[in-house]
Amino acid sequence: MDYKMENPTPKKGGMESRRVPRVPLVTKIRMKISRRMRGQIALMEETILGETIDISTLGVGVYCPVFLPKGVKLNAKISTAIFGAKDKTHLAFVGVVMNGRMAGGRTDYRLGIEFVRIAKRNQKLIDAYLKKNLS
Repeated sequence: MDYKMENPTPKKGGMESRRVPRVPLVTKIRMKISRRMRGQIALMEETILGETIDISTLGVGVYCPVFLPKGVKLNAKISTAIFGAKDKTHLAFVGVVMNGRMAGGRTDYRLGIEFVRIAKRNQKLIDAYLKKNLS
């Protein structure tokens, strides 16, 4: 399912820059830096616990307690319960950090993570969630 915006609403003082619409999604997310990149990023904990902000067909916005630079590849999991799944498993995906900055009014960072690899089953859960929340 394609969620392209045909007539995006411009932000004050500029044009809308998002390729697809996002919808709010507030839940816990567990992230691990991919094995190939662990030597390049020094962290005290192997698993990073964050909180999602929003989601689209292309990726997810996340509040993260540590800064991760652009290009870092992550293995991540979100509980499927938030999507209304009955089996209570995890929506797992591989993503790459596309941008990061200090989150306004918070002590953590806001990361934009783009999906690189996601199972069709999980993409269908996201598509259904978006369809329900965009209408």
